[in-house]
Amino acid sequence: MAITPKNDIPLGIMRLEFGVTGREQTAVIEVSTLKGYNGGLVSSAQVFWVSPDSRSFMIYGDFSKRVHVSPRGVKATQKALDAQHAEVFTGTAIHQLIDEARAYYATAVAAGVDKYKNAYLAVA
Repeated sequence: MAITPKNDIPLGIMRLEFGVTGREQTAVIEVSTLKGYNGGLVSSAQVFWVSPDSRSFMIYGDFSKRVHVSPRGVKATQKALDAQHAEVFTGTAIHQLIDEARAYYATAVAAGVDKYKNAYLAVA
């Protein structure tokens, strides 16, 4: 069975979950390539909030992007997964994803809080 290629890229954004008394979380973009539900391969990027004891994201609330979908006939072999992952997530593409994700959170960072009462601390 093929293993899904994944990489975490730090965004440089930190927050306190549910306000100043919450646990500190750091944003990372997880880029991954996996077998699509209808065949083929899907490469995507998703922001996760990571703390020492958890890894979470909010559906329809955190940055997520489908970056590339291969044709249905592509088999999910390890070689195919690794090749598409390397082809799609180049240095330039990753820097573009970082910029898009930071822009997605820019309003909350500027305000210091989001609509869910998470307190934003910093952007590196």
